[in-house]
Amino acid sequence: MSLSIAARLHRRRPTTAPCLVNYLIGRPLSCSAPQRDIPTQEEIDLLRERRKKDLKRRQQKGTGGFIDWLVVDVKAGNGGNGAVAFAKTATGLGPPSGGSGGQGGSIYFQPTSSLSSLATVPKRIRALHGGHGLGDYRIGRRGADMIIPVPVGTVVKEVYREADEAPDEDEDARRARLWVHYPGAEEGNMENPAFLAAEKAVLREERIKARGAPPEEVDLDFDKPSDAPVLVAQGGSGGSGNPAFTTTTVRFPRFARRGQRGAHLTLNLELKLLADAGLVGFPNAGKSTLLRALTGRRSEIAGYAFTTLNPQIGVVRARVGGGFIGAEEGREVLDTRDEVLLEDERRAAGAEWVPGPGKNDVVPERLRYTLLDNPGLLPDASLNKGLGHSFLRSIERSPVLIYVLDLASASPVHELDTLVAELEAYLPGLSARGRVVVANKADLLGGDGADEVEVRTAHEKLRELEEHAQKVLGDDVDVVPVSARWRLGLDRVVDAISDRVEKAREKQRKEQEALGELDI
Repeated sequence: MSLSIAARLHRRRPTTAPCLVNYLIGRPLSCSAPQRDIPTQEEIDLLRERRKKDLKRRQQKGTGGFIDWLVVDVKAGNGGNGAVAFAKTATGLGPPSGGSGGQGGSIYFQPTSSLSSLATVPKRIRALHGGHGLGDYRIGRRGADMIIPVPVGTVVKEVYREADEAPDEDEDARRARLWVHYPGAEEGNMENPAFLAAEKAVLREERIKARGAPPEEVDLDFDKPSDAPVLVAQGGSGGSGNPAFTTTTVRFPRFARRGQRGAHLTLNLELKLLADAGLVGFPNAGKSTLLRALTGRRSEIAGYAFTTLNPQIGVVRARVGGGFIGAEEGREVLDTRDEVLLEDERRAAGAEWVPGPGKNDVVPERLRYTLLDNPGLLPDASLNKGLGHSFLRSIERSPVLIYVLDLASASPVHELDTLVAELEAYLPGLSARGRVVVANKADLLGGDGADEVEVRTAHEKLRELEEHAQKVLGDDVDVVPVSARWRLGLDRVVDAISDRVEKAREKQRKEQEALGELDI
């Protein structure tokens, strides 16, 4: 184990599971979980590697600091304390007039399609506390809620929730947490039957609450945008002022309730991008070049063993009868919200297709879908090697996968087997979504001045790949040779992907209809 990291861990409080989580996000916190061992060297190495990769991805030029994994410390506001106050009269203190404390601010997440990264989500989120109650029955102000926008595709899971009270809390600490006393009256209240009865009632409420169902664990999947924010951390309730404890026998209670603590959570956020189809392949296989050729979306490319560090999404518009829109100009195909709504309204009304303003379209559009260029996969990615889980997260939600293989490599067949094995190791059944195999750099298959030996070798590799793909992926697999660099064979790729996307959408539609019938 690294001496410096081990020393920092030993200097902290006894290392428990929550404490380890706190250490990972750089926040010390009281821990109540059972003891666990000091993290192993492998765990520390994985943490160091993950931090290094995340830092490199955030610093990549032109990405705006892309982040698809984040651990967030969330603390809702505490409720304000109730006031111990009395109305002034000519003869001295009058009836109790302490106001109740205000509600603490809550924290909400709201999915939005305007974001594509978790970079804007703070690592430390704090809502405002409720204001304390005041005399003359004045209620404390309510703490302002916080609404944090997150990108569509974000999965939120609760890692740790701080308990309302410490397990070893003694009587003095409990009373300090629950009660506010009139100046100079604390000792007298400890022997006051009215205070003891009120304390007994409050403790009974806490026991009933503890025996009830625990707070629902945060487990959210934002798969579509929403105008309604979703609560993740509830603010604490305000404490009652001293008029709440007035009875027929107790006319001047000299105590009030403190506000309750707001929920304090550690949340794990993962961004799983939503795209209709995803490109899967090794670094330098030509995924980014293919994305640029089909959509005009530009991501960084290079002529050496290089991989895109961050996912890129482009829009493909397939034409009726073959081909795709926007390819001739080499410009990026945009899919604006207004454009989508307008075309959907026209089609729903049964209107005849009309080319959009400023477009060179002469053939109606068959289908529109999103295509995701993922970071290059490396062997043992399922064990989080290379970009590892960052890569696999980004393709997990794509219903259609396209294997992109390099005909110039030593063995495209071996690359396909590796890709399939890694996808299956990460999520069983994931590799079955790949029914299109793109054999890139097909310009090796022939051309003016091509070397005959290299041409024969390329043809042999393609034949072996076609036979092996049918064995591994099924007879209905499409193996399409293309040259993304020279824009050859792209129409066949678009047609093959479009067929798969249409089938996936039809399957999803039937599943949604079935769920709707079950709900009825």
